[in-house]
Parts: sequence; structure tokens; C-alpha cells
Amino acid sequence: MLIAAAISCCLGCSSVDKNAIAGHDPEDSTSVNELQAPICDWLEGLEVPVAGLKIAVVPEFTAGADEQVRGAIAQALEVYKSVGAEIVEVGMTHLDYAIAAYYVIATAEAASNLARYDGVHYGRRTKNPADYVEVCTGGSRQGTVAKGTPGDSQRAGLLLSPEEGW
Repeated sequence: MLIAAAISCCLGCSSVDKNAIAGHDPEDSTSVNELQAPICDWLEGLEVPVAGLKIAVVPEFTAGADEQVRGAIAQALEVYKSVGAEIVEVGMTHLDYAIAAYYVIATAEAASNLARYDGVHYGRRTKNPADYVEVCTGGSRQGTVAKGTPGDSQRAGLLLSPEEGW
């Protein structure tokens, strides 16, 4: 669920960034090749007029935002309206469940990834561990698995731990 993204100063720069990171990554097993999902040129449509473009606005996204932020968004929407774009308000009534859904999905993804790389099979090992607890702890707070497993995977592992009821 970690996705590369760039923060850019303008749409043109953002398009250049997207073109640079788009495409198949042979080192990423979740990456799709260009034959299955062709890559578009993000710079191609920059000069297309926005007249007739439909822009969805989700009020729940800005509900807790600062007044200046909401004002800037309203001002930008007025600019789009003035050049012919259609603004459509779309409610996302189930947005309250987004964080909970994220944690369920992230935990499942981490479990799937950890099945392949869990620090026990491929990480550092404690020499002659007495039991599984010693394999995981290595006799210290930062045990064998913790020393050989990336930080995000360790945090996901905490969500999967038996003490949490899994």
C-alpha cells in the first residue's frame, strides 16, 4: 500500500514526474507490465480545454479543513466553472470506515508479504535458540526477527501478534 508519489509545483511538473515513475518495475512483484496495462503519456492532455470536464467534489474531504483551505478550494472550483467545467458534489457516506478498512487491508498485505520474507527464513538467526520465543526475541528486546525485518513489517507484525487476538 506504499505508493511512490511526487509533490509538484504545477500540473506540468506533476505529469513529468508521473511519466518518470510509470511503468513496470521488474523488482516489484506487484507491478504490472505494459502489455497488460498500457502506460499513457501524462503530458499529452495538458493543453486539452477543461470545458465539459466533470469535476467531483467530496465535501467530507474538507469538512475539518481550515477556513483558508476551504476558501482556496472554492476559489479554484469557481475558476473551473468559469472555463466550462461542471462541478458535481459526491457524498462518501462510508468515509468513516476508511481508516479501519486501511488497517485490515494493510495487515492482510503485510501478512502476505511476511509469509515470503519474515526474518525467520531469510533474516538473521540466533545461534542455537531454545524455543520460538528466543528465535523472535534473540534474548533481547530487539530480537532476531526484529533485527532482520524492515520497520513497516515489524509494525504490521505487531498488529498480527497473538497477544492482540489473532
